[in-house]
Amino acid sequence: MRVVVAVLVIILLVLAFVLQPTLSAPYLGHGRADPSRLRSDVEWLTATPRCADTPDELNAAAVRIAMELQAAGGRVQNQPYEGNHVGYRNVIASFGPPNGEALIVGAHYDAFCFRDVLPGADDNASGVAGLLELARLLGREKLSSPVTLVAYSTEEPPFFGSDEMGSAVHARSLHGKERAIILEMIGCFTEVQPTETTPWLFRVLYPRHGKFVAVVGRWQDIPLTRAVKRAMKPVVQTVSFTGPPS
Repeated sequence: MRVVVAVLVIILLVLAFVLQPTLSAPYLGHGRADPSRLRSDVEWLTATPRCADTPDELNAAAVRIAMELQAAGGRVQNQPYEGNHVGYRNVIASFGPPNGEALIVGAHYDAFCFRDVLPGADDNASGVAGLLELARLLGREKLSSPVTLVAYSTEEPPFFGSDEMGSAVHARSLHGKERAIILEMIGCFTEVQPTETTPWLFRVLYPRHGKFVAVVGRWQDIPLTRAVKRAMKPVVQTVSFTGPPS
């Protein structure tokens, strides 16, 4: 009996470590995201070629993103760099006080170069739309600490996993201790999860529908993962997963 209890305790501890159960915190913001603006941003992004093979068109998307961030009240700067001897740019917008350790929120604005089949609405126009709407919300707040929003370029192949990813370029310019939240494919929605491609353990632990936001972090990111999940729970169903780096 003691062995059974010990095994159950270990299982519960492992599940708690992976799932990070939290209590909800009260929503303290002064505004909420505008669904019509989110949809509008996704629509213009998917109508804009954002493939690294056409850098002029990709950089044109960066120009509009910069304009939207500046209109929201951000202090905007470009971070130019080269990938495969071609010029690209990250777009960086700062909100709040100029000094202090900034919380970084990022999303990549390039799309996989298979436009006729994959227009990049979910991956990752949805993330960029979320970033722009977050900028509009931050612009209305009196922030006590700095927040940096970054639109990354060249995250898709052939740059994925290389030192020429926009996020890797940006990371090298930092001190290495900054906290970061990355908005990735936040626009996917389904009434029923595709069970044939979902591992059985995930089917047990997570909802059967796709109407939730997942907060994913490494083991060393547990405090930030829990904070993000706790802050989001009052307004959207939120689940989380923490594990080793992939």
